[in-house]
Formats: sequence, C-alpha cells, structure tokens
Amino acid sequence: MLPQTQSLMVTPYSHADTQFKNVPSAFQVGYINDFGGLSFYEINCPTVNNSCNVSVAKRDK
Repeated sequence: MLPQTQSLMVTPYSHADTQFKNVPSAFQVGYINDFGGLSFYEINCPTVNNSCNVSVAKRDK
C-alpha cells in the first residue's frame, strides 16, 4: 500500500477516479477485476511533465 492512500472498492461494471499524492516516480497498482482476476499495472511518472505512463506489469508465474 502506498503511503497516505486507502483501498478503493468499486461496484462491478462501473468505474471510479482517484488521485495519488506524494508517490514515487515508479510504482505498481493491483486490482481485482469484475471476474475475480488479479491484475497489476506499472505506473511511471517522469518529473519533466505531469503525465504518467501506464503499462501491464510483468509478474512471475
């Protein structure tokens, strides 16, 4: 869990927006999708601009 963040539960087949503050430049977010599968995304936020790059995280099997 990232510092100063809380878990977020969203009803199935809907969405929610959230904001992260004071996070490292690279971190992962995991979530359980509507079908019970666990997915992870890697987020990289360069310091030169305010946009972040999101990609599917590679996980060990």
